Amino acid sequence: MATQRYAMLLTEFCKITQLDEPEKLINTGALSIDDLPVTIQYIADQDIEFIQFFIDIGERPAQAEQCYRRLLEFNFLVHRYGSGLVCLEPGSDRISYSVMVKIVPELTGLALAEILDKAVAQACWVKEHYLSEQADEKAVSPQLSPLA
Repeated sequence: MATQRYAMLLTEFCKITQLDEPEKLINTGALSIDDLPVTIQYIADQDIEFIQFFIDIGERPAQAEQCYRRLLEFNFLVHRYGSGLVCLEPGSDRISYSVMVKIVPELTGLALAEILDKAVAQACWVKEHYLSEQADEKAVSPQLSPLA
């Protein structure tokens, strides 16, 4: 169950991004940005609250083992930057880019929109450099990406 603070943040986010129906976003957590499905989830862990974004970047490639290895290496490299991580959606072959944001008093709807905008750019970069048919066979350095 989402808190009032979460609902207020998403309502403010909707006003800033000119999205209609904030109640629908609060209830479903679903939207689309740059043709990528995005899911927003509220997470409460003891006394800490988070907003987690899952940006669907596509099906796993045919060469799944090689792809998974590269994505795990990618996660290892970007973890130190506090960036998002690539994950496999449980029970499916869908790969998502996930970013978790701690709900703190100074978090605003504008900051949430900026974080999601950067996360979508990061997800697009990962999709292009790791999942596309044109993806290079060797791992691409995350320092060269919008992730650092």
